Amino acid sequence: MLTAGFAHVDITPPIGCTMAGYAARTHPATGVADPLFGRTMVLERAGERLAVVGTDLIGIDAELAQAVREQANRECGIPAEAVLVGGSHTHWGPAVRPVGYLPDQDTAVRPEYADDLAVKLAMSIVLADRRREPARIGVGCGWNPLISFNRRPVNDAGQCETTFTAPEPVAAWAAAAGAAQAAERLGLHQGAAGGWLPFRPPPDPEGRAWGPTDPQVPLVRVEGARGTLGGVVSFACHPVCGAGEETFYDLSADYPGGMQSLLTATLGCPVVFALGCAGDQVPLVRGAGSRERIGRSLAAEVLRVWESLPLEDDVPLAARRVTFDLPIKDFAAMPRPEGDDSQSRYIRHLIEKHRGQSSVPAEVQAIRLGDLALISLPGEAFVEIGLDLKRRSPLPLTMPVTLANGTLGYIGTPEAYAQGGYEVTWNVAAPAAAEALIEAALTALGQLV
Repeated sequence: MLTAGFAHVDITPPIGCTMAGYAARTHPATGVADPLFGRTMVLERAGERLAVVGTDLIGIDAELAQAVREQANRECGIPAEAVLVGGSHTHWGPAVRPVGYLPDQDTAVRPEYADDLAVKLAMSIVLADRRREPARIGVGCGWNPLISFNRRPVNDAGQCETTFTAPEPVAAWAAAAGAAQAAERLGLHQGAAGGWLPFRPPPDPEGRAWGPTDPQVPLVRVEGARGTLGGVVSFACHPVCGAGEETFYDLSADYPGGMQSLLTATLGCPVVFALGCAGDQVPLVRGAGSRERIGRSLAAEVLRVWESLPLEDDVPLAARRVTFDLPIKDFAAMPRPEGDDSQSRYIRHLIEKHRGQSSVPAEVQAIRLGDLALISLPGEAFVEIGLDLKRRSPLPLTMPVTLANGTLGYIGTPEAYAQGGYEVTWNVAAPAAAEALIEAALTALGQLV
């Protein structure tokens, strides 16, 4: 018999905290647009228990994940390797640790917030565990091709022209082109995906090649005897919608918060958000009203699929963890920039932190819920990595969960380094990191079956 429990805790920091996500910020938070939460699902079957925690944070570093796991293990006995803690990557949350590119504000990062956060998230696991009751679970997948586009178009010279925002017609074109590539990589076709492609994209008028997206919306539905207990939803898109310049210093969960609010109001339960491979993915629209628009679009697709999911009361559960060495750049050989811009400050920070290292310790964690596998990735993996893992996974449905149990920055494909662009400049990982990450993830996934 399967049992399940859910819980949520408010993790909104006090106004005046240092915010993570944008180097352009010059002072701490001055307001709260919407509260931040940690949401938890605990499942148990035949003595096997596991927990999945989603947070409205820029990411979950290894130190915080370890603290949460240790406290939860002491309080309710769930093994550390069975606890996954991820961040939504909202760019309107607090900096839990000094970030390196905000030196004046780094000194204002509050260590007591991190300590309190670990306690709160561990207690959410304990609460969810205590609330467990007999349950049925359904897993499935939606498809929404008009939320995000790949921000790394490549020109005729083979170089990336990083495009953080684009006029909506261009962004919609890029989204449709990226969805077509995703379907091809996953071995799908238009009919199988439910007529998802609204039009066949014409060639880009500027001659650029736009990369793939991941329109899949993997989800978990959990029902108890008295109604819905909760769920898990994943999508691969940077939470960088924002709400206009006047809210640049207001704390917010961004579009995942908008989606979760709608789902909670409709279903009457907490829904955990897990960020997919969004390292090179940004929303179709940004600015005033975009959080609500993207949140509604994603919630609508979840609800479309939700009621049709078949439910089971006895599915296999498993959790495995694999540690490995992630290759990093040769920072000892890197010229030390002397400028006072944010990029120079960040590169100096990385040189000081990683000088003399050729790799850093990393972890992937695989969790099985019946036909669904969750696989944690400790950084901002490019969408191509996620599509590759989905295609090669031994289970029918796979949900990559990035910025979980570690925050090692952007992890791009080897080709991306030759193409250049923002992500492979502001990062720690070496070109060989993607292959090492994929191999470790496939090893962990293989241990589930």
